[in-house]
Amino acid sequence: RADSLPIITLVPNVGLCGAGSGALAASLAVRCLQEQKLPARIGAAGMQTPGVDAAPVESRDADLRNILVFTTSMGGQNIALVLGRHDGGGAGA
Repeated sequence: RADSLPIITLVPNVGLCGAGSGALAASLAVRCLQEQKLPARIGAAGMQTPGVDAAPVESRDADLRNILVFTTSMGGQNIALVLGRHDGGGAGA
């Protein structure tokens, strides 16, 4: 199943941001949910990781309901959270 789960990478785009990596990743995840689009993924062309959707790719539309944000950095600043799309509605809708 891992090969069907797209991975979003930030380090090639913004570099190592220490503790700020978690905030950037969470912000990007919210934007992806709002726009229903995955950003382009840059990296070493031709590098493949068998069984994982992590190769360089252009920005693309996606049907996103939930996103797992997981970042680590030196010094122990770590984050893991799940963000989900809210389609409105609510009680009685």
